[in-house]
Amino acid sequence: MSKLEFLEANRNFKSYYKTLRDLNNFLSSSPELQAANQAITQLIFEFIRINGVTFRQMDSSQFEREYQIFQEDFLNVILNSGENNVDFNRFAALLDEIIGIANLRQDALGKIQRTKQESPLGEDDEESSDEAIDINVETQTEITEILSTSVVDTNEENNNDPAVNTNDVSNEIESSDGFATIENDEESKEESIESSSDSNKFRYRRFR
Repeated sequence: MSKLEFLEANRNFKSYYKTLRDLNNFLSSSPELQAANQAITQLIFEFIRINGVTFRQMDSSQFEREYQIFQEDFLNVILNSGENNVDFNRFAALLDEIIGIANLRQDALGKIQRTKQESPLGEDDEESSDEAIDINVETQTEITEILSTSVVDTNEENNNDPAVNTNDVSNEIESSDGFATIENDEESKEESIESSSDSNKFRYRRFR
């Protein structure tokens, strides 16, 4: 018999399974076989032994927490193994695998529970969201201050920059010169008109 990791297969347990196999072998055509199979299958199930305790002796809360979810699987393995005349070693190995799966499931659930107790997910989410909001507000404030400072500095530089002021003065001078040039042009036109009028008068008197 191969070594089992979890199932403890004592002599009584082996005899229960031998009875199930013999029942299916000798009473294969009997109408009472199905009821007998179910009764012995339930008996074998209750005498599955783990860590010195059978399912019958195990605390009900422990059984419900760790093994009840696999009850149908245990019963199917027992019944089908007896009906198909599976040898005891193979039958015991199948039960041992199911117990191993149940233990792995319980270990995983225990790790999840410990993680929740150490760091509740709800608190982490709330803290993370609060931190994100604080960072957002600080970032927006810093950006506003930087923009305001840049605008003030730019205005001060323009006021203190000689080049900017010189350009403004020169622009004013140029614009005033333009007006003076226009006025001079208008005066020159008027003088030429008057001179031409005088010359015409002179010519008219001469030929007359």
